[in-house]
Amino acid sequence: MSVFFLSPVVFVVRACDERVGTHGTGVGHGNLATVLHAMELVTADGTVRTVTAESDPDIFYGVGIGLGIMGVVTKVTLHAVPKFNLFEKKILITDDELYENFDAIVNGTEYVKMWKDENTRSVLIFMSSRTTDEPWGNSWHAVSSFKIWIFEGILYAISVYESLIPAAMKLIVHYLDGLPSGERVSTWDDVFNIPHRLPVHPEMEFAVPYAKAAAALQHISKFIDEHNIAVDMYSEIRFVAADRFWLSNEYEMDTCHITLLMYNREEAFLSFHTDMSRELLSMGGRPHWGKMFDLTETQLRPLFPRWDNFVDLKLRLDPHGMFCNALVRRVFNESRVC
Repeated sequence: MSVFFLSPVVFVVRACDERVGTHGTGVGHGNLATVLHAMELVTADGTVRTVTAESDPDIFYGVGIGLGIMGVVTKVTLHAVPKFNLFEKKILITDDELYENFDAIVNGTEYVKMWKDENTRSVLIFMSSRTTDEPWGNSWHAVSSFKIWIFEGILYAISVYESLIPAAMKLIVHYLDGLPSGERVSTWDDVFNIPHRLPVHPEMEFAVPYAKAAAALQHISKFIDEHNIAVDMYSEIRFVAADRFWLSNEYEMDTCHITLLMYNREEAFLSFHTDMSRELLSMGGRPHWGKMFDLTETQLRPLFPRWDNFVDLKLRLDPHGMFCNALVRRVFNESRVC
């Protein structure tokens, strides 16, 4: 049995995952599109094409993260490796400690992700590397449903009573630090897959150039302080390697993905989203296609050097706009691909 591993996220493989740039974390690993070896594409006129980077690089790199608007992907072939175990270590540090050791932390382990709390100025860091050791230590699956409900109950309470947010987030950070054990060895799917029952919630994500990652995180914290914004959930920080897909967040750029969300407070989040989008855009950030964003084509085109090539390919493969929808019409409002 084998699994793909370059994007450490556990999911069922669907065409839509790779076509919006779904990713995991690790400076040496790309997003899901980078594990593509070949794809079978049915275009608007019914033509069936088997495409690889060698056979037709324009279609491969254009459609690989093509937002689903070039045709229907009916089959994919992925690069894979045998299943493996991971040694995971969690540490809780302060923001200052993170910035003092940023590159060493991010580059020190194969897979690194962070949960950052703006209330306590603390960061919970997950570091994982492959190992031949047998599993030991607690699993997320060993955490009782009762404890998970406590966590979710706290989140609901602070979404209603904002005054509780600072104290409650301090409690949550230390609660999460203990789930599961600080060090363990487990299977790749247990380490990468964290169970939760969060309801549908507004969420935004920007990929900033890795070289600007620490500065971007510091800027977010400063903005939150200056505008007295009540943030009731941690941000998630992940790292993804550069690739060649035209509309990829990682097109020719190693990135740091910063995910910002709030729990059950959509109105407050909409204002926060507008402000953060403007700030991260100014730092060269690119919006995740599968998350909330409201940028126009005028704002998006400068972020993606192959934007016009993508538009030309869209017009060639789907000249009559069979695969258009409201989002496509908004994102490509100037190019009129629909």
